[in-house]
Amino acid sequence: MKRTLLRSDSPRRAFTLLELMITLGVIGLLLALLLPAVQRSRESVRRITCSSHMRQLGLAANAYESSWGIYPQGHALKLVLLPYLEQQAIYDQRLSESDEYGPTRHLVIPVYICPSDAISPLETGDGSANYVGCYGSGVLDFGYNGMFSITILSGATPVAGMEPRRVRTADVTDGLSNTAMLSEILRQSNRPDDLLRIVYDSPIQFGFGDGQLLATTCDQIPSNPTSHGWVGLTGDGRGTPWFNGNYGKGLYNHVLGPNRPSCNNRTELATGAHTAASMHPGGVNLLLADNHVRFVSNEIDIEVWQSLSSRSGGDIANQF
Repeated sequence: MKRTLLRSDSPRRAFTLLELMITLGVIGLLLALLLPAVQRSRESVRRITCSSHMRQLGLAANAYESSWGIYPQGHALKLVLLPYLEQQAIYDQRLSESDEYGPTRHLVIPVYICPSDAISPLETGDGSANYVGCYGSGVLDFGYNGMFSITILSGATPVAGMEPRRVRTADVTDGLSNTAMLSEILRQSNRPDDLLRIVYDSPIQFGFGDGQLLATTCDQIPSNPTSHGWVGLTGDGRGTPWFNGNYGKGLYNHVLGPNRPSCNNRTELATGAHTAASMHPGGVNLLLADNHVRFVSNEIDIEVWQSLSSRSGGDIANQF
């Protein structure tokens, strides 16, 4: 019996250049559609991580208040919370160092870092932090009406009734669920025109009652500040080093809304405008004193934003 070999009746056919280009175009289009979704998903995870860190800090601050009957002082906030964050060893080491430039200055403490902030936490050579305590609505107009402040003033002397003080739960008469405890900042960089990472000195000094003038001046900083004569600190600034709890460095206020510029009042820190800022699209995370986190839009009404920062203003912000 004769075997018959089977073979194709048509010759082999390769991709034409046109077909190849169409295929690559389709793949490119799919990638263009998929990559933004992947990036949004990753940012969503980073924002959730950031919120989780803030809740841990809130639990630690409330545990401290339960132990001592009073919330921490602002200048020591992130240091004294360490034992309540299972970081007793770092706390002990920091206290044992002979000066502020000891080895712990260069540590990176993960719970103090928001993963959405892309620059290195060692950008300026020191370990830095993204989370800051709220010291109120602005000292020039409202005094120290937030959850945290520094009892030893840096610069200005307040008028009667506006002195900084340590806060107890009983002092938060607006309610813990209506009062800001912590928010975010973008860590200090070495670039003097990095608008949201640098605190600039205002060109003139404003007095008590002139907080709105300071806010307006600060909010009008151009996108290239140093080219227009604005001077900003590029070392030992926002969130740097991680234990720095000074005004504008480890503490922030609600003089301006989220993701707006930050200014000292000339060279005074306490009476400046120090804003919350983040890399989350459209706003910032805000931890309220009852330990729940809300995402706040950049477009929030400034009066609502300021009412959130007051612990006892009688101006409860229940819608934001």
